[in-house]
Amino acid sequence: MFCNEAAKIDGQYLLLRFGLPNRNVSYIGGMIITLTYSMFTYLEDNWQLLCDDIEKGIISDSVNVPDDLRKKLARKLKADPKRAAELRREFEKGFDASDPIARRIWPNLDWVYGMMGSSIAVYADKVRKYIGDMPIHGIGYGASEGYSAMPVEMNAKDAVLLPRSEFFEFIPRKDGVSDDSHTLLLDEVVVGEEYELVKTNPSGFWRYRLGDVIKVTGFYNNSPRIQFLYRANVTINLIDEKTTQSMLDLSIDEATQATGIPYTGYSVWGDNESEDIKYVLLVETDKEVGEEDRKALAEAFDKALIGNNSEYIRYRMSNTLKTAECHFLEKGTYGEWRKKLQAQGKSTNQIKPVTVINTPEKKEFFFSHIVK
Repeated sequence: MFCNEAAKIDGQYLLLRFGLPNRNVSYIGGMIITLTYSMFTYLEDNWQLLCDDIEKGIISDSVNVPDDLRKKLARKLKADPKRAAELRREFEKGFDASDPIARRIWPNLDWVYGMMGSSIAVYADKVRKYIGDMPIHGIGYGASEGYSAMPVEMNAKDAVLLPRSEFFEFIPRKDGVSDDSHTLLLDEVVVGEEYELVKTNPSGFWRYRLGDVIKVTGFYNNSPRIQFLYRANVTINLIDEKTTQSMLDLSIDEATQATGIPYTGYSVWGDNESEDIKYVLLVETDKEVGEEDRKALAEAFDKALIGNNSEYIRYRMSNTLKTAECHFLEKGTYGEWRKKLQAQGKSTNQIKPVTVINTPEKKEFFFSHIVK
């Protein structure tokens, strides 16, 4: 799969095409938990195609795979009508959360792993529909510059900084603003406070200010336990309300729970181009929705933002910020976005959820996928 034409490969299909015939799969792993979630949603939408191909021992012509790779993979396949029939029986029962599909098709499956902090954490909850109460092991916190923190418990959404992997500094952060006049060291941070992390790795005497905001949740021996919250530049700040990614995550969760409208993905755009300055929520959902749902979700989201950001409520009460809007996206929008980035050469592991629409490219793409 790691070839010159990797962007032209339907990777989710191939993972499942080779994984489904094996009844003895014992764990599922991905760099970020969103990859596991998207794999299961792909399975829910395409199980008939997969079962047909397993039965016949082929890769369907409708699947995007370069010809040379198709030939190589075809040699590894054989018809398996027995396994295909077994899988069909389970898929035909449905994908209800009360009877998770994962252990029905893989009886030996024991655990799942993937990065699951910040906005990604919600997808750890969403993947429960498919895996039930199976343990999820967070892989910790890292970046291209180095691996920084490791979890010490299953299902933990925080991780312990590894003091011998890198040299860490912390820029204090208050009310969404970093005080970069000075930095603190490992023994100077305070539980419950937020900091922008600065790290120096062994690959040269460079200090990297990544823009990552973390919260200190406690200590493990003498090393801080941290939770990644958001990127400092991934905020919406139309006036001076400074709505962070974590505030948006909390607000969409509260709004969808209040309205009973589940979401598979969401993004928010800060509209300062029209006469009415406001937040615009874009949501992809599997549920059949209509105009009343759109209005209800917009109202619930606006109410949740008021409760989660004291500055937002101030500008809403003064009518400087207008009531939030909501629009629904076509099914498969976020899958198309991932494919678009892959076609541009972006690594799958680097594709994060689009919480804030902060570029013209993102705005053009997502607004063109609004359900009319």
